[in-house]
Amino acid sequence: MVVVRSQMASAGSRARSRARHLHRRTNAAGASLQALVRSVVASEALLRRNLALEHLSRTDDLTGIHNRRFIDERLRYELADASRRGEPLTALILDVDNFKSINDRHGHLAGDLVLREVARRLEGSLRRHDLLGRWGGEEFLVVAPRTGTEAGLAMAERVRMAVARSPVVVGSRAIHLTVSGGAATTDGDDAHDLLRRADAGLYLAKRAGRNRVVFCDRTDPTDDG
Repeated sequence: MVVVRSQMASAGSRARSRARHLHRRTNAAGASLQALVRSVVASEALLRRNLALEHLSRTDDLTGIHNRRFIDERLRYELADASRRGEPLTALILDVDNFKSINDRHGHLAGDLVLREVARRLEGSLRRHDLLGRWGGEEFLVVAPRTGTEAGLAMAERVRMAVARSPVVVGSRAIHLTVSGGAATTDGDDAHDLLRRADAGLYLAKRAGRNRVVFCDRTDPTDDG
């Protein structure tokens, strides 16, 4: 009887020991899982912050489209890619007509609203693979990969009409908008030469009366090449 009780006590002690050991292991596993969850949450938060910072670094504060630095980088990348593939690329510089007059007559807040609305209309009229950025002030740059002169003309006319289709209403005032544009399609150009020709086309469009797009190729007399 004493032996049986001793065996029972010993078995109980071992059971309690195993239970304590299991409890410690369970607590340790729970702590490890919580640490893992905290690590994953912290990593996701860091990733979100980094993505937000990256977005801010390439976005124009006023219009929400790409800023000049980013669109310039993408132009150079797309030009190199087009050269490798033997495909055309069209660059289009657009300038809001009479923008200084809009600022002078309606105020700078109205001017800001106009720029945001122009950006929205341009963005809505472009194809999925086209790139849009604010080039500076009231100027915008469109980079259109896989786009030759004929398709570039159609694209440029489409975005011009999208801007002019209806006025922007500021308070009780309607502001009628138009843009002028200059465009050029790659012909072995680097970014500087392509933009120089597009800018020459913009100059011709302004000189011809605004609200139009002029393509400038290498045979144009305004080109120095």
